[in-house]
Amino acid sequence: MSEETKTQKVKEISFDGIMSDHDEKLVTGLSRVTRWRLERDGIYPKRVQLSPGRVGRIGAEIKEWIESRPRVGESI
Repeated sequence: MSEETKTQKVKEISFDGIMSDHDEKLVTGLSRVTRWRLERDGIYPKRVQLSPGRVGRIGAEIKEWIESRPRVGESI
């Protein structure tokens, strides 16, 4: 998939409601395992249980997390 196609798909993703794992990966660029590790360390939004075999994350929390990330060159 080209960068332009990825950018187009990210713009189409809604942060309303629960985000799918696939959409999370598109908007964050992070693998499932990396997101799990960040969640475990209290750095990334926690999952919510949707059904016995399904979890997701709240889109608004993902958006807030992305916006809170420091920009390259900024002091932390």
